[in-house]
Amino acid sequence: MKKYIIALGKVKITIIFSVMAEIVSFGVTYLISVIFRGRIDPLGIGISLIAPLCFAPWSTYVFASLVIRIHNLEQKMWSLLQFDPLTETYSRRGFYEAFDVLNRLTIRSRSVMTVLYLDLDHFKKINDNFGHKGGDFVLKEFCYYLNRKKRDSDILARVGGEEFVFLLPGTDEAGGKTFAEKIRKGIEEQVLYYENQEIRYTMSIGLYSYFPSECNLNIEQILHNADQALYVSKKTGRNKVSVFVPND
Repeated sequence: MKKYIIALGKVKITIIFSVMAEIVSFGVTYLISVIFRGRIDPLGIGISLIAPLCFAPWSTYVFASLVIRIHNLEQKMWSLLQFDPLTETYSRRGFYEAFDVLNRLTIRSRSVMTVLYLDLDHFKKINDNFGHKGGDFVLKEFCYYLNRKKRDSDILARVGGEEFVFLLPGTDEAGGKTFAEKIRKGIEEQVLYYENQEIRYTMSIGLYSYFPSECNLNIEQILHNADQALYVSKKTGRNKVSVFVPND
């Protein structure tokens, strides 16, 4: 019932139910008149046509409005859970679900996946110098830039305050590093202006590439490997790309 109300809308559902109420009311009254009285009762028939019009339209409209409102609230709640409201990228929860779907598709195609773990360098200084609104401004501009660079098949998620994850399906380590260097350099060269003040910033990136069909690691282990590579970038000077190297 719910899906039909959503699909048709309040007005169409109200019309359909009102007509159905008219038909049912008339039919029941007609049968009662013929069976029990042996004749058609004009007064009863008139009441059977008027009564549904007094109750069916408004009650159906109110009910349909309530169903649609609940549906919209559910969609809004789902969106808040799946996406980060500030940057409009996937939230951690949304990322986990998107990763699961994308990982299965990559396994099926037996292709490669590259994960980029991104972290804005010295982001605390931005918050200290420009306030949290200034920090939010930088995060939004940062994601706006990344969304312009990504493919439709790529996934970008905010998994921490200033930490983000990029999933690049079908991209090997070399291609992932080329892309990572491109966006790193783009951010380094970017100049933002907030309240007439210039903001420059950089980011560090950790890269982990793997074949899902040959890898038994879960999402936490995969993110851990990319995060380990990010740690190397941070430890060795920041504003650079580091590739995960397994410990033999």
